[in-house]
Amino acid sequence: MQMATYSTIAPSEISGFLADVAQLFSTIDRQLYRDLEQGKSLKELKKEYQLIYGINARQFNSIRIFLQSRRHHEFSYVGSKDETAGCQNCQLSSGVLAITIPPSLVNKYKAHPNYKVVRGTSKIVIESVKFTYGQETIDWALDNQQALSYRFVDKKDNWYIFCTTNQIEVPYQSHRKNGVIGVDFNPSLVGWAFIDKEGNLQDKGQISFNLADRRNEQTTATIGDVCKVLVDLAIKYQCPLVIEKLDFQKKKGVLAEKGAKYARMLSNFAYGKFHQILASRCERMGIELICLNPAYSSLIGISKFMSMYGLDSSVASGLVLARRALRLSERLPSSAKSALLESVDDSKHVWSFWRKYQKKCQGIPRHCFFSNRDANSVEKVTLSSKSVSKQTGATSKPIGTFSSG
Repeated sequence: MQMATYSTIAPSEISGFLADVAQLFSTIDRQLYRDLEQGKSLKELKKEYQLIYGINARQFNSIRIFLQSRRHHEFSYVGSKDETAGCQNCQLSSGVLAITIPPSLVNKYKAHPNYKVVRGTSKIVIESVKFTYGQETIDWALDNQQALSYRFVDKKDNWYIFCTTNQIEVPYQSHRKNGVIGVDFNPSLVGWAFIDKEGNLQDKGQISFNLADRRNEQTTATIGDVCKVLVDLAIKYQCPLVIEKLDFQKKKGVLAEKGAKYARMLSNFAYGKFHQILASRCERMGIELICLNPAYSSLIGISKFMSMYGLDSSVASGLVLARRALRLSERLPSSAKSALLESVDDSKHVWSFWRKYQKKCQGIPRHCFFSNRDANSVEKVTLSSKSVSKQTGATSKPIGTFSSG
């Protein structure tokens, strides 16, 4: 079961309380780090710290687990399935969030308007706490006795609440018998190709976007829009999505073929976010996400399919990934066999010949592989900061058919 994290802004009236808890936990965190470095027993420190700092055992465990986050401006409560509402020290129910006050801070916050004693425990209780995204998942987790962990972070004078829990298990609505959509992610566009179960190209397109000079938040939002378009396509065709396995260094190497400047356009953050957001959305929408080794997918695409069907190189790469997911042929075209000047031994893996062909093609510009033989236009989706516009081809018929052998 996949984990998910959702966030919301905490009410301003408890900012002081959250800051004090963060300060207390940070002090304990630093001292615990020093004591552990000296070889002291964790079991003995747990008893000692509860007396010295006025915290309970669960609060100590939360500090220990997040020891690496030694900061004044954040703290965490780790939940468990066997605790009430998924977390003993921080509980959300019907929009009401109750945070247990560390005993050492009880006297300071007895006069606080949000102070309440719940079943003998002093708490700060906040009403109308709702997560804009993920509230349904959190409600499902509460109803199904799932663990919920909370993290409080101070960002620019606002406290944010992050809740991490298991996602709702959604049965797959996608099936490989309906075909697959292959996706190739690049710095400024995503190419995709939809094929049926026989490997016949049925639809294709590109999603253009701009990540240049964007903050991380803007990059995340833009990539989220891209992933929504892709998942909507998968829902439309009721088929899985296929992407390459996450390997940033290899991806940069492939992009370097288009030039060093083009390779620098793709950041590790954007590449990782694409995989993360797409996986999360597929999980929520019941779409199977297939991750494959992208070996030679670009080369196969430009030399075998790009010229044949008038495809962009990114769309051709997506087509190769889609066919690979269905375990269809990747044999060399006759032109590639001729270039090798040797017979192709069928007992060897086909990638060994693509590797030799790749060496033959070094230094050849990509456009030399291309000649437009297909009159159909490629569907283009351009994502801007304000809108999404589409330009669709005039025909809805299958674009091309080739054998699966």
